Amino acid sequence: MEEITKKKTTRWELFQFGMGGFAININNNALIAPFLLYFLTDIAKIPAAMAGSIYLAGKLCQMPFYPIFGTLFDRTKSRWGRYRPYLFFATPIAAIFNVLLFTVPELTTAHKGIYYGGIYILCCILNNPMVGLSCQSLIPVLSADRSTRNFAAMSKQLLGTVAQAGGQAALMPLVIWFGEQTIGWQHTAIAYEIIFILGMWICANGAKRHDIVPETVIKRKPPTLKEQLEVLTVNKPLLFLVLAFFFMVMESSLSWSASIYLYKFIVKEPSLIVKIPATQLIFSIAVGLSLPYLFKSYISKRSFFMLGTALAVVYPLVLLVFRPFDNIPLLLGLGVFTQVILAALAITGWATLPDCIDYAEWKTGKRSDALVTSCFSLGTNIGLSFGGFLLGVVLSAVGYVGGTTPTPESLEGIFKFLTIAPIVLTALILLCMKLFPITDSYYNKMIIELNQMRQAKENAQ
Repeated sequence: MEEITKKKTTRWELFQFGMGGFAININNNALIAPFLLYFLTDIAKIPAAMAGSIYLAGKLCQMPFYPIFGTLFDRTKSRWGRYRPYLFFATPIAAIFNVLLFTVPELTTAHKGIYYGGIYILCCILNNPMVGLSCQSLIPVLSADRSTRNFAAMSKQLLGTVAQAGGQAALMPLVIWFGEQTIGWQHTAIAYEIIFILGMWICANGAKRHDIVPETVIKRKPPTLKEQLEVLTVNKPLLFLVLAFFFMVMESSLSWSASIYLYKFIVKEPSLIVKIPATQLIFSIAVGLSLPYLFKSYISKRSFFMLGTALAVVYPLVLLVFRPFDNIPLLLGLGVFTQVILAALAITGWATLPDCIDYAEWKTGKRSDALVTSCFSLGTNIGLSFGGFLLGVVLSAVGYVGGTTPTPESLEGIFKFLTIAPIVLTALILLCMKLFPITDSYYNKMIIELNQMRQAKENAQ
Protein backbone atom coordinates (compact mmCIF):
# COMPACT_ATOMS: atom_id res chain seq x y z
CA MET A 1 0.00 0.00 0.00
CA GLU A 2 1.51 3.33 -1.04
CA GLU A 3 -0.85 5.73 0.72
CA ILE A 4 -1.61 5.99 4.41
CA THR A 5 -4.36 7.90 6.12
CA LYS A 6 -3.73 11.37 7.54
CA LYS A 7 -7.21 11.59 9.06
CA LYS A 8 -7.54 11.58 12.83
CA THR A 9 -9.01 8.32 14.06
CA THR A 10 -11.91 8.74 16.50
CA ARG A 11 -12.53 6.61 19.59
CA TRP A 12 -15.76 5.36 18.03
CA GLU A 13 -13.83 4.17 14.97
CA LEU A 14 -11.33 2.39 17.21
CA PHE A 15 -14.19 0.65 19.03
CA GLN A 16 -15.78 -0.35 15.72
CA PHE A 17 -12.46 -1.77 14.54
CA GLY A 18 -12.20 -3.71 17.81
CA MET A 19 -15.49 -5.41 16.95
CA GLY A 20 -13.53 -7.21 14.26
CA GLY A 21 -11.48 -8.82 17.04
CA PHE A 22 -14.74 -9.62 18.85
CA ALA A 23 -16.10 -11.29 15.70
CA ILE A 24 -12.93 -13.30 15.03
CA ASN A 25 -12.84 -14.64 18.58
CA ILE A 26 -16.57 -15.43 18.92
CA ASN A 27 -16.17 -17.59 15.82
CA ASN A 28 -12.66 -19.04 16.06
CA ASN A 29 -11.89 -19.16 19.80
CA ALA A 30 -15.33 -19.45 21.40
CA LEU A 31 -16.93 -21.89 18.92
CA ILE A 32 -14.61 -23.74 16.58
CA ALA A 33 -11.26 -24.15 18.37
CA PRO A 34 -12.52 -25.33 21.79
CA PHE A 35 -15.54 -27.39 20.70
CA LEU A 36 -14.98 -28.78 17.19
CA LEU A 37 -13.20 -31.99 18.22
CA TYR A 38 -15.85 -32.70 20.87
CA PHE A 39 -18.62 -32.06 18.34
CA LEU A 40 -17.06 -34.36 15.75
CA THR A 41 -16.47 -37.27 18.15
CA ASP A 42 -19.49 -37.03 20.48
CA ILE A 43 -22.22 -35.44 18.34
CA ALA A 44 -21.30 -36.35 14.74
CA LYS A 45 -20.01 -39.74 15.97
CA ILE A 46 -16.85 -40.03 13.92
CA PRO A 47 -13.67 -41.73 15.22
CA ALA A 48 -11.24 -39.62 17.25
CA ALA A 49 -8.35 -40.37 14.90
CA MET A 50 -10.40 -39.18 11.93
CA ALA A 51 -11.44 -36.04 13.82
CA GLY A 52 -7.82 -35.27 14.69
CA SER A 53 -6.77 -35.74 11.07
CA ILE A 54 -9.51 -33.35 9.91
CA TYR A 55 -8.32 -30.74 12.42
CA LEU A 56 -4.69 -31.04 11.31
CA ALA A 57 -5.59 -30.99 7.60
CA GLY A 58 -7.50 -27.73 7.98
CA LYS A 59 -4.63 -26.04 9.82
CA LEU A 60 -2.06 -27.19 7.25
CA CYS A 61 -4.12 -26.30 4.18
CA GLN A 62 -4.73 -22.71 5.30
CA MET A 63 -1.04 -21.85 5.72
CA PRO A 64 -0.06 -21.23 2.05
CA PHE A 65 -3.00 -18.84 1.67
CA TYR A 66 -1.63 -16.26 4.12
CA PRO A 67 1.02 -14.85 1.75
CA ILE A 68 -1.24 -15.46 -1.28
CA PHE A 69 -4.12 -13.42 0.16
CA GLY A 70 -1.72 -10.87 1.66
CA THR A 71 -0.36 -10.16 -1.82
CA LEU A 72 -3.92 -10.07 -3.24
CA PHE A 73 -5.17 -7.59 -0.63
CA ASP A 74 -2.30 -5.18 -1.23
CA ARG A 75 -3.04 -5.19 -4.97
CA THR A 76 -6.80 -4.69 -4.52
CA LYS A 77 -8.24 -1.39 -5.82
CA SER A 78 -11.97 -0.90 -5.36
CA ARG A 79 -14.43 1.80 -4.42
CA TRP A 80 -14.88 0.01 -1.07
CA GLY A 81 -11.13 0.14 -0.34
CA ARG A 82 -8.43 -2.52 -0.20
CA TYR A 83 -9.50 -4.66 2.76
CA ARG A 84 -13.12 -3.81 3.51
CA PRO A 85 -14.58 -5.65 0.46
CA TYR A 86 -13.39 -8.94 1.94
CA LEU A 87 -15.00 -8.15 5.30
CA PHE A 88 -18.30 -7.30 3.63
CA PHE A 89 -18.54 -10.14 1.12
CA ALA A 90 -16.34 -13.02 2.35
CA THR A 91 -17.65 -13.03 5.93
CA PRO A 92 -21.21 -14.22 5.07
CA ILE A 93 -19.76 -16.98 2.87
CA ALA A 94 -17.47 -18.09 5.69
CA ALA A 95 -20.42 -18.03 8.11
CA ILE A 96 -22.41 -20.41 5.92
CA PHE A 97 -19.61 -22.98 5.93
CA ASN A 98 -19.12 -22.52 9.69
CA VAL A 99 -22.78 -23.46 10.25
CA LEU A 100 -22.40 -26.48 7.95
CA LEU A 101 -19.41 -27.52 10.06
CA PHE A 102 -21.74 -27.90 13.07
CA THR A 103 -24.47 -29.68 11.11
CA VAL A 104 -24.79 -33.48 11.21
CA PRO A 105 -25.64 -34.96 7.78
CA GLU A 106 -27.24 -38.38 7.30
CA LEU A 107 -24.12 -40.08 5.90
CA THR A 108 -21.92 -43.07 6.57
CA THR A 109 -18.87 -42.57 8.81
CA ALA A 110 -16.51 -42.52 5.83
CA HIS A 111 -18.64 -39.99 3.96
CA LYS A 112 -18.92 -37.88 7.09
CA GLY A 113 -15.13 -37.78 7.20
CA ILE A 114 -15.03 -36.45 3.63
CA TYR A 115 -17.84 -33.97 4.37
CA TYR A 116 -16.27 -32.52 7.52
CA GLY A 117 -12.76 -32.59 6.07
CA GLY A 118 -13.77 -30.54 3.03
CA ILE A 119 -15.94 -28.14 5.03
CA TYR A 120 -13.28 -27.56 7.70
CA ILE A 121 -10.56 -26.83 5.15
CA LEU A 122 -12.80 -24.21 3.54
CA CYS A 123 -13.65 -22.78 6.96
CA CYS A 124 -9.98 -22.44 7.87
CA ILE A 125 -9.13 -20.69 4.59
CA LEU A 126 -12.11 -18.32 4.71
CA ASN A 127 -12.01 -17.55 8.45
CA ASN A 128 -8.29 -16.94 8.83
CA PRO A 129 -6.26 -15.92 5.73
CA MET A 130 -9.30 -14.33 4.07
CA VAL A 131 -11.50 -12.61 6.70
CA GLY A 132 -9.12 -12.58 9.67
CA LEU A 133 -6.13 -11.26 7.74
CA SER A 134 -8.12 -8.52 5.99
CA CYS A 135 -9.32 -7.32 9.42
CA GLN A 136 -5.85 -7.45 11.00
CA SER A 137 -4.33 -5.55 8.06
CA LEU A 138 -6.44 -2.51 8.95
CA ILE A 139 -4.33 -1.56 12.01
CA PRO A 140 -1.69 0.41 10.05
CA VAL A 141 -4.41 1.76 7.76
CA LEU A 142 -6.36 3.39 10.59
CA SER A 143 -3.59 5.84 11.45
CA ALA A 144 0.01 6.79 10.83
CA ASP A 145 0.27 7.72 14.52
CA ARG A 146 2.05 5.09 16.60
CA SER A 147 0.00 5.75 19.76
CA THR A 148 -3.30 5.44 17.88
CA ARG A 149 -2.17 2.11 16.48
CA ASN A 150 -1.47 0.92 20.02
CA PHE A 151 -5.07 1.77 20.95
CA ALA A 152 -6.32 -0.06 17.83
CA ALA A 153 -4.40 -3.22 18.79
CA MET A 154 -5.68 -2.90 22.36
CA SER A 155 -9.29 -2.53 21.18
CA LYS A 156 -9.03 -5.59 18.94
CA GLN A 157 -7.44 -7.83 21.56
CA LEU A 158 -9.57 -6.73 24.52
CA LEU A 159 -12.90 -7.11 22.73
CA GLY A 160 -11.60 -10.41 21.41
CA THR A 161 -10.85 -11.56 24.97
CA VAL A 162 -14.37 -10.64 26.07
CA ALA A 163 -15.86 -12.54 23.11
CA GLN A 164 -13.73 -15.62 23.76
CA ALA A 165 -14.50 -15.83 27.49
CA GLY A 166 -18.18 -14.95 27.18
CA GLY A 167 -18.71 -17.09 24.09
CA GLN A 168 -17.15 -20.18 25.66
CA ALA A 169 -19.18 -19.76 28.84
CA ALA A 170 -22.48 -19.30 26.97
CA LEU A 171 -22.10 -22.03 24.36
CA MET A 172 -23.17 -25.16 26.22
CA PRO A 173 -26.15 -23.46 27.92
CA LEU A 174 -27.26 -22.25 24.48
CA VAL A 175 -26.95 -25.76 23.01
CA ILE A 176 -29.19 -27.08 25.81
CA TRP A 177 -31.63 -24.19 25.48
CA PHE A 178 -32.07 -24.74 21.73
CA GLY A 179 -33.15 -28.34 22.39
CA GLU A 180 -32.13 -31.66 20.90
CA GLN A 181 -28.36 -32.05 20.59
CA THR A 182 -27.76 -31.92 16.83
CA ILE A 183 -30.31 -29.14 16.38
CA GLY A 184 -28.99 -27.34 19.44
CA TRP A 185 -25.45 -27.26 18.06
CA GLN A 186 -26.59 -26.10 14.63
CA HIS A 187 -28.80 -23.31 16.01
CA THR A 188 -26.06 -22.19 18.40
CA ALA A 189 -23.65 -22.03 15.46
CA ILE A 190 -26.18 -19.92 13.54
CA ALA A 191 -26.42 -17.49 16.48
CA TYR A 192 -22.64 -17.19 16.73
CA GLU A 193 -22.27 -16.71 12.97
CA ILE A 194 -24.81 -13.88 12.96
CA ILE A 195 -22.64 -12.15 15.57
CA PHE A 196 -19.58 -12.95 13.43
CA ILE A 197 -21.09 -11.26 10.37
CA LEU A 198 -22.37 -8.21 12.25
CA GLY A 199 -19.06 -7.75 14.06
CA MET A 200 -17.09 -7.79 10.82
CA TRP A 201 -19.48 -5.39 9.13
CA ILE A 202 -19.20 -2.99 12.08
CA CYS A 203 -15.40 -3.27 11.82
CA ALA A 204 -15.53 -2.50 8.09
CA ASN A 205 -17.75 0.49 8.72
CA GLY A 206 -15.31 1.83 11.33
CA ALA A 207 -12.49 1.78 8.77
CA LYS A 208 -14.56 3.44 6.03
CA ARG A 209 -12.82 6.85 6.20
CA HIS A 210 -9.36 5.30 6.21
CA ASP A 211 -9.41 2.27 3.90
CA ILE A 212 -9.74 4.38 0.78
CA VAL A 213 -7.71 3.95 -2.39
CA PRO A 214 -7.09 7.43 -3.91
CA GLU A 215 -7.69 7.98 -7.61
CA THR A 216 -3.98 8.64 -8.07
CA VAL A 217 -3.22 5.15 -6.78
CA ILE A 218 -6.02 3.48 -8.75
CA LYS A 219 -4.50 4.79 -11.99
CA ARG A 220 -1.02 3.53 -11.18
CA LYS A 221 0.34 0.23 -12.38
CA PRO A 222 0.09 -2.27 -9.51
CA PRO A 223 3.39 -3.27 -7.87
CA THR A 224 5.05 -6.38 -9.18
CA LEU A 225 5.37 -9.47 -7.01
CA LYS A 226 9.12 -8.84 -6.81
CA GLU A 227 8.50 -5.33 -5.47
CA GLN A 228 6.06 -6.65 -2.86
CA LEU A 229 8.43 -9.38 -1.71
CA GLU A 230 11.18 -6.81 -1.27
CA VAL A 231 9.43 -5.49 1.84
CA LEU A 232 9.96 -8.93 3.39
CA THR A 233 13.54 -9.59 2.35
CA VAL A 234 14.83 -6.36 3.96
CA ASN A 235 12.63 -6.61 7.06
CA LYS A 236 14.93 -7.75 9.87
CA PRO A 237 12.56 -6.49 12.62
CA LEU A 238 9.69 -8.53 11.17
CA LEU A 239 11.80 -11.69 11.24
CA PHE A 240 12.62 -11.38 14.93
CA LEU A 241 9.09 -10.27 15.89
CA VAL A 242 7.53 -13.23 14.06
CA LEU A 243 9.98 -15.63 15.72
CA ALA A 244 9.37 -14.14 19.18
CA PHE A 245 5.59 -14.29 18.74
CA PHE A 246 5.83 -17.83 17.32
CA PHE A 247 7.61 -19.02 20.47
CA MET A 248 5.27 -17.01 22.74
CA VAL A 249 2.11 -18.44 21.16
CA MET A 250 3.60 -21.94 21.27
CA GLU A 251 4.40 -21.48 24.97
CA SER A 252 0.89 -20.22 25.70
CA SER A 253 -0.76 -23.04 23.73
CA LEU A 254 1.17 -25.97 25.14
CA SER A 255 1.34 -24.57 28.70
CA TRP A 256 -2.43 -24.18 29.01
CA SER A 257 -3.17 -27.51 27.32
CA ALA A 258 -0.68 -29.32 29.56
CA SER A 259 -2.01 -27.48 32.63
CA ILE A 260 -5.34 -29.25 32.18
CA TYR A 261 -3.61 -32.55 33.00
CA LEU A 262 -1.79 -30.90 35.92
CA TYR A 263 -4.98 -29.59 37.53
CA LYS A 264 -7.01 -32.73 36.87
CA PHE A 265 -4.59 -35.52 37.73
CA ILE A 266 -1.72 -34.07 39.82
CA VAL A 267 -3.32 -31.23 41.78
CA LYS A 268 -6.72 -33.01 41.67
CA GLU A 269 -8.54 -29.67 41.45
CA PRO A 270 -10.13 -29.60 37.96
CA SER A 271 -12.16 -26.52 38.91
CA LEU A 272 -8.98 -24.49 38.30
CA ILE A 273 -9.49 -25.14 34.58
CA VAL A 274 -12.57 -22.89 34.78
CA LYS A 275 -11.57 -20.56 37.62
CA ILE A 276 -8.30 -19.34 36.08
CA PRO A 277 -9.67 -18.06 32.72
CA ALA A 278 -12.79 -16.66 34.41
CA THR A 279 -10.77 -14.79 37.04
CA GLN A 280 -8.15 -13.47 34.67
CA LEU A 281 -10.67 -11.76 32.38
CA ILE A 282 -11.24 -8.64 34.48
CA PHE A 283 -7.50 -8.25 35.17
CA SER A 284 -6.64 -8.71 31.48
CA ILE A 285 -9.10 -5.96 30.53
CA ALA A 286 -7.63 -3.58 33.12
CA VAL A 287 -4.04 -4.26 32.04
CA GLY A 288 -4.97 -4.07 28.35
CA LEU A 289 -6.61 -0.68 28.78
CA SER A 290 -3.47 0.67 30.45
CA LEU A 291 -0.98 -0.56 27.83
CA PRO A 292 -1.32 2.29 25.26
CA TYR A 293 -0.67 4.81 28.04
CA LEU A 294 2.31 2.82 29.31
CA PHE A 295 3.80 2.62 25.82
CA LYS A 296 3.27 6.33 25.26
CA SER A 297 4.97 7.62 28.42
CA TYR A 298 6.72 4.95 30.47
CA ILE A 299 8.06 1.88 28.67
CA SER A 300 8.76 0.83 25.08
CA LYS A 301 6.89 -2.05 23.52
CA ARG A 302 10.15 -3.95 23.06
CA SER A 303 11.09 -3.56 26.73
CA PHE A 304 7.60 -4.51 27.90
CA PHE A 305 7.61 -7.63 25.72
CA MET A 306 10.90 -8.73 27.27
CA LEU A 307 9.73 -7.91 30.82
CA GLY A 308 6.42 -9.70 30.35
CA THR A 309 8.15 -12.75 28.90
CA ALA A 310 10.43 -12.95 31.94
CA LEU A 311 7.47 -12.61 34.34
CA ALA A 312 5.48 -15.33 32.55
CA VAL A 313 8.14 -17.90 33.41
CA VAL A 314 7.69 -17.38 37.17
CA TYR A 315 4.84 -19.92 37.35
CA PRO A 316 6.68 -22.88 35.77
CA LEU A 317 9.78 -22.06 37.84
CA VAL A 318 7.75 -22.13 41.08
CA LEU A 319 6.18 -25.42 40.02
CA LEU A 320 9.51 -26.96 39.12
CA VAL A 321 11.35 -25.90 42.30
CA PHE A 322 8.67 -26.06 45.00
CA ARG A 323 5.89 -28.34 43.63
CA PRO A 324 3.18 -26.56 45.68
CA PHE A 325 0.38 -28.94 44.65
CA ASP A 326 -1.54 -28.54 47.92
CA ASN A 327 -1.58 -24.73 47.81
CA ILE A 328 -4.65 -24.12 45.64
CA PRO A 329 -4.81 -20.32 46.22
CA LEU A 330 -1.17 -20.00 45.12
CA LEU A 331 -1.78 -22.05 41.98
CA LEU A 332 -4.89 -20.00 41.19
CA GLY A 333 -3.02 -16.71 41.69
CA LEU A 334 0.00 -17.75 39.62
CA GLY A 335 -2.23 -19.18 36.89
CA VAL A 336 -4.24 -15.95 36.66
CA PHE A 337 -1.07 -13.84 36.73
CA THR A 338 0.46 -15.82 33.86
CA GLN A 339 -2.68 -15.62 31.71
CA VAL A 340 -2.90 -11.85 32.24
CA ILE A 341 0.74 -11.44 31.20
CA LEU A 342 0.24 -13.59 28.08
CA ALA A 343 -2.84 -11.55 27.11
CA ALA A 344 -0.80 -8.35 27.50
CA LEU A 345 1.98 -9.81 25.34
CA ALA A 346 -0.55 -10.61 22.60
CA ILE A 347 -1.64 -6.95 22.53
CA THR A 348 2.00 -5.83 22.52
CA GLY A 349 2.89 -8.07 19.59
CA TRP A 350 0.05 -6.76 17.42
CA ALA A 351 0.84 -3.18 18.44
CA THR A 352 4.48 -3.67 17.39
CA LEU A 353 3.68 -5.10 13.95
CA PRO A 354 2.91 -1.70 12.28
CA ASP A 355 6.42 -0.55 13.27
CA CYS A 356 7.78 -3.33 11.05
CA ILE A 357 5.56 -2.11 8.18
CA ASP A 358 6.95 1.41 8.62
CA TYR A 359 10.48 -0.04 8.67
CA ALA A 360 9.95 -1.75 5.33
CA GLU A 361 8.61 1.46 3.81
CA TRP A 362 11.61 3.36 5.21
CA LYS A 363 14.01 0.86 3.61
CA THR A 364 12.27 0.35 0.25
CA GLY A 365 9.88 3.27 -0.24
CA LYS A 366 7.02 0.76 -0.58
CA ARG A 367 4.26 -0.45 1.73
CA SER A 368 2.67 -3.88 1.73
CA ASP A 369 0.53 -3.92 4.85
CA ALA A 370 -1.36 -7.17 4.27
CA LEU A 371 1.66 -9.15 3.06
CA VAL A 372 3.67 -8.19 6.15
CA THR A 373 0.66 -8.89 8.39
CA SER A 374 0.17 -12.26 6.68
CA CYS A 375 3.67 -13.36 7.72
CA PHE A 376 2.93 -12.43 11.32
CA SER A 377 -0.44 -14.24 11.25
CA LEU A 378 1.15 -17.28 9.63
CA GLY A 379 3.80 -17.45 12.37
CA THR A 380 1.08 -17.21 15.00
CA ASN A 381 -0.95 -20.05 13.50
CA ILE A 382 2.09 -22.28 13.08
CA GLY A 383 2.96 -21.64 16.72
CA LEU A 384 -0.54 -22.64 17.84
CA SER A 385 -0.52 -25.75 15.66
CA PHE A 386 3.00 -26.80 16.62
CA GLY A 387 2.29 -26.30 20.33
CA GLY A 388 -0.64 -28.69 20.18
CA PHE A 389 1.30 -31.14 18.03
CA LEU A 390 4.28 -31.11 20.42
CA LEU A 391 2.04 -31.80 23.41
CA GLY A 392 0.50 -34.75 21.56
CA VAL A 393 3.96 -36.17 20.87
CA VAL A 394 4.92 -35.80 24.54
CA LEU A 395 1.68 -37.43 25.77
CA SER A 396 2.35 -40.38 23.49
CA ALA A 397 6.01 -40.57 24.53
CA VAL A 398 5.20 -40.69 28.27
CA GLY A 399 2.59 -43.38 27.74
CA TYR A 400 -0.55 -41.37 28.45
CA VAL A 401 -3.77 -43.09 27.31
CA GLY A 402 -6.98 -41.08 27.23
CA GLY A 403 -9.89 -42.38 29.27
CA THR A 404 -7.66 -44.23 31.73
CA THR A 405 -5.96 -43.29 34.99
CA PRO A 406 -2.45 -42.02 34.16
CA THR A 407 0.51 -43.81 35.69
CA PRO A 408 2.86 -41.90 38.05
CA GLU A 409 5.53 -42.09 35.35
CA SER A 410 3.21 -40.51 32.77
CA LEU A 411 2.26 -37.71 35.15
CA GLU A 412 5.89 -37.01 35.97
CA GLY A 413 6.69 -36.77 32.26
CA ILE A 414 3.80 -34.35 31.69
CA PHE A 415 4.90 -32.28 34.68
CA LYS A 416 8.50 -31.98 33.48
CA PHE A 417 7.32 -30.95 30.02
CA LEU A 418 4.93 -28.37 31.51
CA THR A 419 7.70 -26.75 33.53
CA ILE A 420 10.84 -27.13 31.40
CA ALA A 421 9.40 -26.33 27.94
CA PRO A 422 8.22 -22.79 28.92
CA ILE A 423 11.65 -22.03 30.39
CA VAL A 424 13.38 -23.01 27.13
CA LEU A 425 10.86 -21.09 25.02
CA THR A 426 11.25 -18.02 27.28
CA ALA A 427 14.99 -17.98 26.58
CA LEU A 428 14.30 -18.11 22.82
CA ILE A 429 11.74 -15.27 23.05
CA LEU A 430 14.15 -13.05 25.00
CA LEU A 431 16.90 -13.73 22.46
CA CYS A 432 14.64 -12.77 19.54
CA MET A 433 13.48 -9.55 21.21
CA LYS A 434 17.06 -8.66 22.15
CA LEU A 435 17.85 -8.83 18.43
CA PHE A 436 14.71 -6.84 17.52
CA PRO A 437 16.21 -3.47 16.53
CA ILE A 438 13.28 -1.02 16.83
CA THR A 439 13.64 0.82 20.12
CA ASP A 440 11.74 4.06 20.75
CA SER A 441 14.75 6.20 19.85
CA TYR A 442 15.35 4.13 16.70
CA TYR A 443 11.71 4.50 15.68
CA ASN A 444 11.64 8.27 16.29
CA LYS A 445 14.68 8.75 14.05
CA MET A 446 13.19 6.43 11.41
CA ILE A 447 9.77 8.11 11.34
CA ILE A 448 11.29 11.58 10.81
CA GLU A 449 13.10 10.34 7.71
CA LEU A 450 10.05 8.36 6.58
CA ASN A 451 7.78 11.41 6.81
CA GLN A 452 10.27 13.39 4.74
CA MET A 453 10.22 10.61 2.12
CA ARG A 454 6.42 10.61 2.06
CA GLN A 455 6.28 14.39 1.72
CA ALA A 456 8.77 14.34 -1.15
CA LYS A 457 6.77 11.65 -2.91
CA GLU A 458 3.55 13.63 -2.43
CA ASN A 459 5.16 16.83 -3.81
CA ALA A 460 6.41 14.94 -6.86
CA GLN A 461 2.89 13.80 -7.84
